[in-house]
Amino acid sequence: MAATGSAAAAAAFLAACGGGDDDGDGGSGSTGGNSSGLEYTPVDSTSQAKAGGTLKHYAAADIAHFDALASNSASTVNFGSVFAYNRLLKFKSGKYPGVADGTSEGEMAESWEVSPDKLTLTMKLRQGNGTKWDDRAPTNGRAMDMDDVLYSYKKFAEVNPSGANVANSRNPLAPVVSVTASDPRTLVIKLNKPDATVIGLFSATDHLYIMPREAEGGFDPKTEVRGNGPWLLQEYTPSTRFAWKKNPNYYVTGRPFPDLLERPIITELAQQLAQFRAGNIYTDIVQNAQQEVIQLKKDLPKTLLQLPQSYPTNLTPSMWFGYEGNSPFKDARVRQAFSMLIDREAFHGAINNADAFAAAGLDSEVKLNSPIVAGWGPYWLDPESKDFGDNAKNLKFNPEEAKKLLSAAGFANGITTESFSNQELTYGPTYNQAVEVYAGFFTGAGQKVTQTTMPYTQFLNSYYFGYRSGASAQGGAGDKVGYNGYSIQAERPYASAVNLMLGSWHSSGGAFHGLTPDGMNAFKGDPKLDDLIQKTQAEFDTGKQVSLTHDVIRYMTGQMYMVPRPVANRGYQIFWPAIGNVGLNERWAGNNAVWSEEYQNWWIDTTKAPFV
Repeated sequence: MAATGSAAAAAAFLAACGGGDDDGDGGSGSTGGNSSGLEYTPVDSTSQAKAGGTLKHYAAADIAHFDALASNSASTVNFGSVFAYNRLLKFKSGKYPGVADGTSEGEMAESWEVSPDKLTLTMKLRQGNGTKWDDRAPTNGRAMDMDDVLYSYKKFAEVNPSGANVANSRNPLAPVVSVTASDPRTLVIKLNKPDATVIGLFSATDHLYIMPREAEGGFDPKTEVRGNGPWLLQEYTPSTRFAWKKNPNYYVTGRPFPDLLERPIITELAQQLAQFRAGNIYTDIVQNAQQEVIQLKKDLPKTLLQLPQSYPTNLTPSMWFGYEGNSPFKDARVRQAFSMLIDREAFHGAINNADAFAAAGLDSEVKLNSPIVAGWGPYWLDPESKDFGDNAKNLKFNPEEAKKLLSAAGFANGITTESFSNQELTYGPTYNQAVEVYAGFFTGAGQKVTQTTMPYTQFLNSYYFGYRSGASAQGGAGDKVGYNGYSIQAERPYASAVNLMLGSWHSSGGAFHGLTPDGMNAFKGDPKLDDLIQKTQAEFDTGKQVSLTHDVIRYMTGQMYMVPRPVANRGYQIFWPAIGNVGLNERWAGNNAVWSEEYQNWWIDTTKAPFV
């Protein structure tokens, strides 16, 4: 699928923005990334980079707490952990024009190897100044050691929600049986069975961070930070601001370039826009507000308009089904029909502001999603390709075929059902808009849909986790979980496509959403699907793992256990050109550690706007 725009409209927008020859970005990049002449093309300006200066960013919310080992919440991870602490491994970022491929590199582990039987992962820890903890008491600038690593893993495995993805003691599907040290530098990780996802789990931003053992009684890790990551917390004023200073002992020599990172807490979009316009924020503010892109670029022609190389892994909003009582969704034909009633092109226009971008000459290609969406690179299977097979028809708009399927299932006059969703803005405004768009497709095709919204916590417990097998296994609650109707889900991020399948589709997954091949006992899942996923999990050869993932996609699409977000598109970003190396690096899909990966090479150029 591709949107097409008017050349005249593009020319008019170009004129309104001051033309395509604006050199406000100087040596940091160039415009002309597409036919409109408006898009910025990244250029490596590292050879011109100067250390120093203040990078002005913002935080869209306050942090719950700073304890990276206790929490995998977006709040703790994105506002604290990624700045202050390091992981054992991290995903390699891609360098323009290339993209990240999901491979990992060492962070606090310098190297690693997997044993021939695939049951032991051995890591060698980094040593020297690059591991020094914060100079302030109680860490006093000492070097990281094995005791820190063992302390961190133990606490993570016992209390962090993500620990259930790693520690076999908490989840029989998780790979790690034990973590020990064979000498002061060698970490030995034993697995219960071959598991190709384990490298990604130790690289993920919402999993294991290494913290100093002094966090156990020496300081309060929820309110204080004593890290060795790229930034050291200089100041935190609740509800007001974060200020981070560069770590001079960071293991990557010469990084970060800026001396200070300022992040005032600005929760309202209107205030974010005002501060960006005033030059008090240099970084992108429109990632989740694409409706502001065109006007902002018109008003601030010196800014850099960038379209990322990579597609997102975002499955939100996806649709899952309930199987209780007389639910019509027990019949796969009804699930298939509801997918066919979704107009993917219309969804793109309504949710992604596609028509407005096309009219401005800012056209961008979109891709049809399958259950593993386009942002997962080779793991995605294009529904428009011959390789997908006959089940691809279930991911295409076809109201006539949908009507036939409903009739064959005994619903010639349509069905009456209920839609369940989160009424709060927890998932962002796009989610709430999509709830209405989905219902509009169905009611417009003659289905009767009652929309029920509820507070986030209620939705999370009753619908997101409504079929989680762990919930029904604890206290015999199997007859109290589940629902009748469909729910609009916001999927959590995962380290890899395989981890997504394990977490949300496998019956033992921590975020299992419920599915069944016969309409019964949806909390038990589908044994065939479980087996397919476990085979994929055990395959270390990337090519074979991709092929097995495609088999899972074909099966999932045939059963239509979930309707994925209809299309994937790349959202525009806008920056002030004072940030050098914008767009040079892009992080691996779904990975949120932008400050130690994607933004690591940013520098402040005071010869560019908004300084001049």
